[in-house]
Amino acid sequence: MSNANLGMDVVCRVMFNMQQDYMSWVRSTSNGVTAAVPDFQRLINLVDTHRASCLAALPSSWYMVPGAPVPAGAAPPAGGPPAGGGPAQAGGGSGGGDSGGSGGAGGSNGSGRGAPVVNAAVDPVLKRRYDASGHTSIGSLLGGRSVTVPKRGGKDICLTWALRGSCNSGCKRADNHVRYSVTINRAIGTILNECGVPNPQP
Repeated sequence: MSNANLGMDVVCRVMFNMQQDYMSWVRSTSNGVTAAVPDFQRLINLVDTHRASCLAALPSSWYMVPGAPVPAGAAPPAGGPPAGGGPAQAGGGSGGGDSGGSGGAGGSNGSGRGAPVVNAAVDPVLKRRYDASGHTSIGSLLGGRSVTVPKRGGKDICLTWALRGSCNSGCKRADNHVRYSVTINRAIGTILNECGVPNPQP
């Protein structure tokens, strides 16, 4: 990977999954259950075939440890939709964060500064759909489409927070870095549908 933080996150996830497989074997054998010693071949296959993103994520609290790797999506690249009210349209932006500019499409609208924050309550189906789409930013996902971003408390929610599962504390939508309701998550799912992202659970 080109991003050292993302690469280290994958390494830690591989080690965590190996640890959990081993501890599962230890628990079984200590209870008198005969179990094959794990050879980690399933994990090796996932890594060899570039499917490490399928591995279980580290517990979200681990990312808060000083010096810990930043989870995928926590340092979004610059560029994306511009500012605008009502339906947002993806496009270039002059600001930092995931979507650039000072508003637009519910992406991260901070300066790109601030500590990474992890969405421990991210909707797993939405995140899996976004991850599988291959897009690396919300701007890339929208691709120039006009979409209606759901609001909470009269303000656009943060699509970066909802879909990538993390953002940064400098985001201008940080006050909406919360657990979203079923209704909001359903509206976000509609945005993914409009962007042509397959839905494995229609």
